Amino acid sequence: MKIRLNETDEIGFNSPRPLLLDVDEIRSVECLSIVNGLSKTVSRVTLKVPITHSDDFDSEYLAFVTLIVFETVDDIERLINGERIEFDYSTLSPTNRR
Repeated sequence: MKIRLNETDEIGFNSPRPLLLDVDEIRSVECLSIVNGLSKTVSRVTLKVPITHSDDFDSEYLAFVTLIVFETVDDIERLINGERIEFDYSTLSPTNRR
């Protein structure tokens, strides 16, 4: 099953971009407080399958892919359970910035 989320950057400053994600790809979801973003909180979604990175010394290492979304942990859980949620874009406002 796939869910639609609203992706942003690491500091919650960019406008939302639609993201379609298979729920079987999700490893974890955690809530983060934002000090100076469009929203007061964002969620970090970590995917199950790590990707391989190479550094300047020809070493390879695995790193998990993380995505930052505006939905809360509870919103994501409701989407996974098949409930419908409406995302309120009016809450994304420069007035939330301190």
